[in-house]
Amino acid sequence: LYARLQGTDFTGGQLQFADFSSAGMQGVIMAHANLMGASFLSADLQGASLYKARLQGADFGGAKLTGVDLRDAVIWETTPPHEETAPFADFTDITLKPLGTPELASLKIALEQIGKRPLTLKMKDKLAILTSAAESARWAGSSEEKSWQKLVTVTASAKTPVYKGEITDFLGKLGCLARWNDGFVGAGVIKRALSPRFKGDMPMLYDKLRATTCAASRSVLKGPLARMAVEADSARGN
Repeated sequence: LYARLQGTDFTGGQLQFADFSSAGMQGVIMAHANLMGASFLSADLQGASLYKARLQGADFGGAKLTGVDLRDAVIWETTPPHEETAPFADFTDITLKPLGTPELASLKIALEQIGKRPLTLKMKDKLAILTSAAESARWAGSSEEKSWQKLVTVTASAKTPVYKGEITDFLGKLGCLARWNDGFVGAGVIKRALSPRFKGDMPMLYDKLRATTCAASRSVLKGPLARMAVEADSARGN
């Protein structure tokens, strides 16, 4: 709750039932993470990457998803965000699919890792819903499922050429905001930009982040920017 996690790399993390409610998560990387049953209630996920994350049973109610990358994420019984909180977000190719055997197995492992500590009432309720065939069938065709389908439609601009400039500009501004001058959001933005299938203009984003007008800490960004410089030069054919 209320954690400051800006720019943290959770790639491939086993984060089932994690509570990120009201957390500051700008620029976090959660690609390929298992996030079944996780709560992002009112969290700030601007600029984050949840590429190919498993999000069955997660809660995005009230979350800020401006510029978030949710491509190829798996959704089911997942509370959607409000449409107006997700400009520049990319919901391309999300999959609406209930939990299968691998996901159920990972949930079991997650519960075993919790150990002998008693499950919270909220976790028990969430687990019961996720493992109930009746609840799963009820969600199909529900208003929440339709909301996710609508989000895919309204963010279709992510497939157009203009999106490349829009997401580059947004991420550049986000990483350079004075309030994030510690550099951690900028570092997260760089990790996202260097990931496969980044839809922005990586060399242009590099120029924005290394500019003297960028407030992000030079000490924190020194290593990430050096790696980005190599990739930017390569992309430019230098």
